[in-house]
Amino acid sequence: MVDELVLEGELILFDIVYSLKFLLRLALYNLNMLTVVIVPGVQTKSPLFGKWIASLYLKYFGLDSEEDNWTENLKEYLENHYQLNVKVLHWSGLREKSLKLAAINLEHLINTIPQESEIVLFTKSLGGNIADIFLQSAERKIRKVIYVAVPHKNLPKRHNQKIPLVNIYSRDDNYIDFAIKVLYFGKGSKETIGADNIIFDKLRHSEFNKNKKIVYQGKEYELFEFYAKLIEEE
Repeated sequence: MVDELVLEGELILFDIVYSLKFLLRLALYNLNMLTVVIVPGVQTKSPLFGKWIASLYLKYFGLDSEEDNWTENLKEYLENHYQLNVKVLHWSGLREKSLKLAAINLEHLINTIPQESEIVLFTKSLGGNIADIFLQSAERKIRKVIYVAVPHKNLPKRHNQKIPLVNIYSRDDNYIDFAIKVLYFGKGSKETIGADNIIFDKLRHSEFNKNKKIVYQGKEYELFEFYAKLIEEE
């Protein structure tokens, strides 16, 4: 009877030790995991005029309505398929003041990430401009910045650290052409200096938000799969 109790106690102790080791490994894994911070552009809203004109506006620029939930879809995909930590910056507004405030909030969000975790900024549209403002004075080391359909200035980036840059755009994204005219009086570009510029044709602005089939260098990918590939590459 005593031997059985001793054996049972040893088994319970073994289970506890094993569980603690598992939890410790899991904690260390999560601590050192790559963290992706998604910085989206401004949420698309229908213009303040007639529905049929608004419909033409959205269709002309290849935009989805404000119900589009692509950041959560991408977050779920990266977490479930690649076991990545993913955070999303939420912001609103179009003025320069709004972008600067969003950059401050981006810094606060990044400060919540453990120091041991590497960080990749995944930016879309004006989210790329927010990231650029943040990176002018960022203290936290950033592993990589991925720009998707971002209106860039025709100037080198003024980042305070050397960061690998990947820039994805489409010649058919006329919304970014329009944004460049409005923001920089036409003196901007879809390409950016010092980046690995990747061109996809036949993609409109909001199509970058969908997990659709694309072909790159002769190989077929789902778009979210391609994003994950860029995120994980050294």
